[in-house]
Amino acid sequence: MQWLDLLDAPLRGYNLSDICRGNSFTKEDERLVEILSKAVGRKITQDSTVYLPLAIGNHVDHRIALSSAIRLIEYGGLSQEQVVYYEDLPYAGQLNFVDIEQRVEDVGRLAFTPLRPVIFHCATDPGALVRAVKIYKSQYVAAHFRAIDLHIKSLDGNVRLWTGRPVEDDSSFHPRD
Repeated sequence: MQWLDLLDAPLRGYNLSDICRGNSFTKEDERLVEILSKAVGRKITQDSTVYLPLAIGNHVDHRIALSSAIRLIEYGGLSQEQVVYYEDLPYAGQLNFVDIEQRVEDVGRLAFTPLRPVIFHCATDPGALVRAVKIYKSQYVAAHFRAIDLHIKSLDGNVRLWTGRPVEDDSSFHPRD
């Protein structure tokens, strides 16, 4: 793990109302894509797995992370099989499954591979993930937690991930060591 000391969108001057608008990247955002793709590219090994948000809610920081990985895939520094995408919350909880799957299809096209869903069994207690998210008080918005709770409950307390790698059993997922 490496600390990159990169600032979150509000600290880079984004208005809160603009963070999830899906606008074109600023020059600073493009610079961050470059920094992040180089930093990740230096750390990638044959056995690496990279976890990325699908940028479902168009959050600019999630889009930067996704764009940096797509750039690495495009230039051969990362294979599609090394990437696992997650449905970023609370945004996934604000959409229906059809809209999420459309976003997944769009990301798959960008990443040059169709993505398959897998369920990651993260807790025997469906409320455990919601309680874990509540640790981040700076992110606490009641409407967000309702969306997160609904999404997690719709997946029986689990998390749905998406991958381009072959999966023998789509009912469960165990990340590579």
